[in-house]
Amino acid sequence: MATLYTPFDVYSRKYQRVRMTRRNGILELCLHTNGGSLKWDPVVHEELGFCFNDVAHDPENKIVILTGAGEIFCTELDLAAFDIGARTWHAIH
Repeated sequence: MATLYTPFDVYSRKYQRVRMTRRNGILELCLHTNGGSLKWDPVVHEELGFCFNDVAHDPENKIVILTGAGEIFCTELDLAAFDIGARTWHAIH
């Protein structure tokens, strides 16, 4: 019978900024940029929503631990990568 959710072995490999491991229903999500501390950019901004959706719909996940690689959880926000002008930023902020 087909499942209504993406299997772990598929979704655990599809995100650039999220490394996943799971044992006995305990899922660890490690946020990173190129294996080091996370640099918040458009990639992670878009990926996390889809990632959390995959994680939430998988009944094999019982506990989720969110962590980060490197010494600092998130080192910086890469505003330039978002291509947001001053007027847009002012409207958002």
